[in-house]
Order: sequence, then C-alpha cells, then structure tokens
Amino acid sequence: MNYRPDIDGLRALAVVPVVLFHTGVPAFSGGFVGVDVFFVISGFLITTIIAAEIGTGRFSVVTFYERRIRRIFPALFATILVSCLVASYLFMPEEFKDFGQSVVAATLFASNVLFSLEAGYFDAPAELKPLLHTWSLAVEEQFYIVYPLFLMLVLRCARRYWLAPFALVMAASFAYAQWGVTASPQAAFYLAPARGWELLLGACLALLPSGHKPPRWLREACGVAGLALIGWSVLTFSEHTPFPGINALYPCVGAALVIYGGTGGEATARRLLSLRPVVFLGLISYSLYLWHWPVIVFMNYYSIDPVAPGAMALAMGAVVLLAVFSWHFIEGPFRGKRSAVSKRAVFSGAYAVMSVAIAFGVAVHIGNGWPGRLPQEALRLAGFSESHNPRTKDCLVNPEHPAGPEGACGFGPGPERIALWGDSHADAMAPALGRLAASFGKHLTQFTYQSCPPVAGLARLYGEAGNVCTQYNDNVLRYIVGSKTIDTVVLLARWTVYLDGFTRDLGPAERSRSDSVLLSRSEREAMLSTRLQSTVQRLLAAGKKVLLTYPIPETGYFIPSTLARVVMGGGSPASFARPAGNFAERNAFVLRTFDALPAHTRLVRVYPHRSLCDARRCRVYQDGAPLYHDDDHLSLPGAELVARLFEPELR
Repeated sequence: MNYRPDIDGLRALAVVPVVLFHTGVPAFSGGFVGVDVFFVISGFLITTIIAAEIGTGRFSVVTFYERRIRRIFPALFATILVSCLVASYLFMPEEFKDFGQSVVAATLFASNVLFSLEAGYFDAPAELKPLLHTWSLAVEEQFYIVYPLFLMLVLRCARRYWLAPFALVMAASFAYAQWGVTASPQAAFYLAPARGWELLLGACLALLPSGHKPPRWLREACGVAGLALIGWSVLTFSEHTPFPGINALYPCVGAALVIYGGTGGEATARRLLSLRPVVFLGLISYSLYLWHWPVIVFMNYYSIDPVAPGAMALAMGAVVLLAVFSWHFIEGPFRGKRSAVSKRAVFSGAYAVMSVAIAFGVAVHIGNGWPGRLPQEALRLAGFSESHNPRTKDCLVNPEHPAGPEGACGFGPGPERIALWGDSHADAMAPALGRLAASFGKHLTQFTYQSCPPVAGLARLYGEAGNVCTQYNDNVLRYIVGSKTIDTVVLLARWTVYLDGFTRDLGPAERSRSDSVLLSRSEREAMLSTRLQSTVQRLLAAGKKVLLTYPIPETGYFIPSTLARVVMGGGSPASFARPAGNFAERNAFVLRTFDALPAHTRLVRVYPHRSLCDARRCRVYQDGAPLYHDDDHLSLPGAELVARLFEPELR
C-alpha cells in the first residue's frame, strides 16, 4: 500500500474534535463523532493490507495479530499502568474497586460490554472512569476477531460479488444500531454489532477495483463534501442527538468521501490534510487519544471544583507533548520493519502484561478498593455512600421490580395511618419518617416508584416515558383515597427533575439529560401545575391531611467522596457547601407552584431547604456526617435532620 499522508491528516481531524469535546469546548458539542471517523479509517487501512496479502497468498492470521499487538498494546498498557498508579493515590475505595473491574475489561478488550451495562457515555459517572475511552478499542478488536476470516471467505468464494455479503452484513449492523438508539441506547452506542457497519464502510473503499481513479472534479467534490459532513456533525451534534443510528451516517459517509476523494490524484481536501502539522497530529493521534481522557478525569477528580478553561488548555498542551513522547518512545520501538522486538517477544510480552493487568484489577476488585491506602477520616466519610435506606431494593418500585400499592412496605405498628408517596427522594426519607411515625405508635406505608412524581396522570415531562408512572400513581391515589385508616399523606419528590430533567450546571456529578423533549416549557409547566393541584384537591376532598414537601436541594457533587477528598487535601468537610442560589434558581417554578396552591386547614407545607440552607449556602455536612449519600439523595443522618420538620404533624 502506498503511503497516503492525507489519511494521517484525517486521523487528526478525528482526534482533535474528540479532545475538544471532552474538555468541554462548547463549539465542539459533537466532537464524539471523531471516533466514528476512526472506525472508517481503520476499516479502510486494515482491509487494504489484508486484501493485498490474501491476493498474493501471504496472509497469516498470526502475523495479523502480531501487527495488532505492536500497534495497540505498548501505548495502551502504558496508559493503563499510569492510570493504575494515579487512581491508587486518588480514588476512594468504591471508585477504585470499579476501576479495578475496568482494568480487567480494558485488558481483555471487553470494556465496551462493561460500560454498556453501567452509566451512559454522556452521564456524569462516566467522568469517574479513566479507561472509559477504551470502549472504542474494544469494538475494533472484537470486530477484528472475526473480520479477517470473513474477508478471506468472501474473497475466495465470491471475489467478483464481494459487495453482496458486505452489504448484507452492513445493513444488519446499521438496522441494529438504528433500532438500538431508542430501544437500548447504551448497547447501541458501545457494542460492536451496532458499529460494525462503520468499519465495513471503510473496508468497501479498500476493495474498489485496483487502479480505480475518479476524475478530478469528483475527487474535489467528494473531498469538500466529506469535510463538510464531518465538520457539520462536530459542530451541530450534541449529547442529546440520537446516536449512532442514522445520525452516524454523516461523519462516517463524510470520512468515506474524504478517503475516496484522495484516491488517485491531487485534490483540495487531500492537500489540506497532507499539510505537515496536520499529518504530524495524525501520527500521534493514537497516543493523544489514549492519554487525554485519563488526564481530564484525574484533573477534575483532584480539583473538586470544575477545572478552569485556562488550566485545562495548559493540560491539553502538556498532553500533546506526552503524546509525542509516547508515539516516539513507546509506540515507535515496536513498529516498522526495523523493530528490534522479535515476534516471540511480542507475544510473550503481550501475555505477560495482560496477566499482570488482570491480576491487578482482580486484586483491587475483590479487595474492595484497598481501603488501607487512605486516611481513616477519609474512609469514614466516603463510607457514607452506603448510608441509605437499607430496604430500597425491596421498597422502591421500578420497572424491574414492579408492585402495586397493596404490596407496599410499611413501618411501625397498627393499621395504615400515614402514606409516604413519592420517588427515590421519598425512599431516602422513609427510614427516618418510619421511625418517627413508630415512635408515636403509628404505621407509615411507603408508596415510592423510582423516577416517578407523586402526581396522578403525570410522568416525566422532559422526555419520553412509558405508562408505568401514571398507572402506578393512579393506583396509589385510588388506594389512598379509598383507605379508611390512612389520614395523612406526605408528598415528597425530586420535583424539578420531572419538569426540566438534569443539568450539568449543578456540578460535575449531575448527569446529562438524554431524553428528547416532547413538550414545550409552557406546556410542561401547565401540566405539572394543573395535575398537582388536582391530586392535592382529591386528597383533601377525601379528608386526608396533605404534607406537601418542598424540594430537597440537589448538590451536583457525590458528597461522601467529595468530603473525603477535601479531608485528604487538608481541608475541613464543613467548609464545603453549595450556593443557595443554585437551589432557588433550579426550583423557581416549583416553589411558585407550591406557594400558589390554595390554603387549606389540612394542607401543610414542609420546607426541607430551610433546614439545610441559609441565605448564602446549603450545607452538605453536619455533626460529623455527610447529609447526602450521593449528589441529591439524603443520607440517613440527613434524613433524620429533615424528619424533625414533620414531627409536629405526625404526632
């Protein structure tokens, strides 16, 4: 294969948007499509090499995997090694335990499977995973387990008709990706079957007839159109864009057009991508891709507060230098025909580093994150991540654990007297309110459904949701109204999330809203206001006392681990708090809506934020204990603090 500098230039065009997207540059909100461009390039280059070797009878599966090891392993395992060292110093036990699991998955090129089962690529927990980006390497290596054999079979049995089997497999892969965008978004994003068509698209270009040379006008048109499609995707897509599916066509077809436009002669796009600085970025693109994400993760984790743009820019400049070093001194010795590393050394070395990495990851995971690494006070604070309702698994209803109101959990003696109706925020309060009710000889029943507001006829307003919320809540309302013993109803939920979804503005722990918005803001506000008022009125008309609980402040930070890191940095956990303005701004409409409900002798308003916040800030720590077990759910001590507000009404 003749060297094409424009292909290296296209690699630069792929990696730079990925880096800028990960560093949070707003203009590059679709920079994640750079990975798709890499897939097309990889399919083209690998197929060019394999097809040529098959044609001359020189193809060897062993030699193929030797080249893959030389290409992938040195920089990858250098990145994993450094990430292990830094994570062992910084991460809390639970985070380090999960990291150990990801080390094993990345080593076995199965991290895409692991991450598809966890939080999404655009969710906040992704920012605690230094090896998250290895999912794309896993996709490629899984593809290349079967692809050489598939290509050999096609070229030997149907060389003249190779396009038919390729088209069939690509169509199946694309159909799965498009179906998965709505049916199983994380699987569609991470798993190889949904990405295979992208690699095969590049492969098709490599299988065009030898000597094919498109005319100059076509090369120009394809090159410019390809660059435009990639650029348009990078600049207009965002984490809310359904992806991959049909939207992946734009960057992938764009990459294919650029490759095709550079075939057989000069063209504008080819000249631009062949500029020496662009080509050099392409040459170091693999190392740049590997190193940039762990640096971002560890910087954000260590700093606690969001990293300033200037500091992040300096860090990425340092990452470029690190990538140059990695390309020259780590990748370089293993690549090229003049490499001094023998085939035997390549395979034995690969086996050794994989064994060590797997042993390390397993040891960390089964050792529960090696808590002995950290100071006792940091461990104590971090341990509050487990300070939540011990009965959540049984009592918080969800699609995997469906239940009707008749099977709800209860606390305290006697017949049902108090109904706690809400979502996971209500579940977090259940033990404290249950103990309070029991102390007065009353029985509290917990009616909680994960991510469902306690309002009849209302599901999430910011995006798609099934009928599970409305069906469950309608049944709960019917049950409560029909009960002859329940006389008090506590309404408690993360109210604003059902109106607006999630927002990164709260802090680094807040995940992104990925659902599509179905209603306008005014429609959502009207629906929440109308149906909340209707629900309250039905409860009051049935003779129930209603304790309308105002929103519990969200923090935007995983509080136990954050306070532990504050202590490790020499600070006081009491010094960390959140601006009260965040709460007021975030919940402005809900506060107005609650305030506007007509006064009634049996309607009592409860204000948790008045216990947790003053005029300037909202506390997350008191009397030696974190008040939250994550970023928005109260810990057991936090729930006990807020429960005091209910004492006069439950007595």
